Amino acid sequence: MGVGHPERLGKASLNATTVEQIAEAAEISPATFFRYFPTKEHLVSLDRFPPPH
Repeated sequence: MGVGHPERLGKASLNATTVEQIAEAAEISPATFFRYFPTKEHLVSLDRFPPPH
């Protein structure tokens, strides 16, 4: 499961972005999101592939 980079969600900050928006961008349900990540902050902290420079 991967959302890609935050650019896919537009310019909204993490606080302004809902789990529903993240799940929609990843083409999963919010329930599936919460199976993998307890909070949306965990998703960001686990980003192992930073964008290229």
